[in-house]
Amino acid sequence: MKRIEGISIENIKEWLEGIDKFNATPEQGAGTTRLVFSPEEIGARDYMKSVMREIGLTVEEDGIGNIFGSLEGTKPELAPVWSGSHIDTVLHAGMFDGMTGIVAAVEALRAIKDSGERPQRTLKAVIFTSEEPTRFKNGCLGSRAMAGELTYEDCERLTDDQGITLAKQMEMLGYRKEDFSKVCKKQGDVHAMVELHIEQSEKLEQKNLQVGIVKAITAYRTMMFHLKGKQDHAGGTMMSIRRDTVCAMAEIISAAERLAKETGRYETVATVGKIDVYPNATNIISGDTSFSLDLREDDREVQMQVLGKILDFAKKVTKERGIQMSYETFYDDLPAIASPHILSVIEDVCEKENVTYQYMRSGAGHDSQLVSRFAPYAMIFIPCREGISHNPAEHAKYEDIVTGTKVLYETLRQLANEEVE
Repeated sequence: MKRIEGISIENIKEWLEGIDKFNATPEQGAGTTRLVFSPEEIGARDYMKSVMREIGLTVEEDGIGNIFGSLEGTKPELAPVWSGSHIDTVLHAGMFDGMTGIVAAVEALRAIKDSGERPQRTLKAVIFTSEEPTRFKNGCLGSRAMAGELTYEDCERLTDDQGITLAKQMEMLGYRKEDFSKVCKKQGDVHAMVELHIEQSEKLEQKNLQVGIVKAITAYRTMMFHLKGKQDHAGGTMMSIRRDTVCAMAEIISAAERLAKETGRYETVATVGKIDVYPNATNIISGDTSFSLDLREDDREVQMQVLGKILDFAKKVTKERGIQMSYETFYDDLPAIASPHILSVIEDVCEKENVTYQYMRSGAGHDSQLVSRFAPYAMIFIPCREGISHNPAEHAKYEDIVTGTKVLYETLRQLANEEVE
């Protein structure tokens, strides 16, 4: 790229590695674990807040802990332009998911500030609270509260594995209940949101492309099924009279996989990633089993058709086996279509700067999906080695991050100089 200069690979590398030092699983091969509001996550938050202040941004937090590093524009009364991502991780993760979008946003704002140009709109680098659902079993907590889809009463109900509620944890950290109502945004509060992220798939790498322009984020639904049968002796109980919840679960899981494949659409994916078996012993027939279901599809109608078939099959199997079934939905997010205007800005930047790109969808959920409820958004993907993510082997080349950050820089600069709301 010739025209856009000033993006520092040294800053990007230093900040990503600096964040990664805050890790609850530092042992060799265990990856990075940084759950929301854990000592490690709070340390990473403090680290990035200090980085923001050092480069001249004004730092603020809202009532659920979303962090904003602001570069004030010449017309601060205009709605701001946002860019950012999340700093928390899943268990035993890599160091790029979420964090790449944070350091890219901060570096882009630093470069704009140091260029001497002051855009009309205020630019904000945003660190969203808890994009991952790992601790409190619900994802995108910060952006969900912004969208008005997470109430304080919800925070009082959401608990972690130790029984601590989200509300209690926020209270212990000094986030006041009276400030929570100020978190919610309305249409017009934000002019545009652009999130840079690793692809978490391998299409860009396979085609040797530098950037993905994300036109939509898939709909996804996360559920937990609970099966109640009869706990019994593995040796003394005949097969014909068993009420084995593990066998019922196995049938349902296999059916979910089959039904997702039968659509013939690569966008349809069904995943069971969490299983709890009680009492989890080799010589006991389990009478209590719970398992998750993550069902994603770009087309909402197709998604609901597949879900209906899975539920019908599950009801049939559990009835035949004499097992009681219940289920709950943790979240059910609609697909998010990106702003055609922002997409055109990103494409124009790529064309002018000779950056290779393609339009694509995101099968993973992101904070931008919730931001889309109140503001126009788009996303920029960069290649992810072998498509591996949520894994210690997750990796993105720093040179690719720099390229993506340069595209982000120019996109943010143009959006921040738009006057019409």
